[in-house]
Amino acid sequence: MRIILQLLFISMTISSIFAQDIWGGVSVATPDNLNAISENPAGLGIGRGEQSGSYIKFDSLYTNSTSYRSDGIGFDLTYNKFSHGIFNPKDGNVGFGAS
Repeated sequence: MRIILQLLFISMTISSIFAQDIWGGVSVATPDNLNAISENPAGLGIGRGEQSGSYIKFDSLYTNSTSYRSDGIGFDLTYNKFSHGIFNPKDGNVGFGAS
């Protein structure tokens, strides 16, 4: 039984490392951290102060994601090695949420 629990814990840990949501949100219905920008912008209406984050994925494209939120407004930009310049992201989201 102990080995089964250890294997379950290891598999859950490995699956969380390769998850799509890089900001580690646990809820799609009421996200209230940086994941609110891409999951559900209504979560931006929950006051969390100013938050920002960067994530560098070491893959063949050297993907870099940056997110920022404050006062109900947030943005999320993703660059890779084919994106040239700060005004040429590969992907981006802008969100607005209010209570």
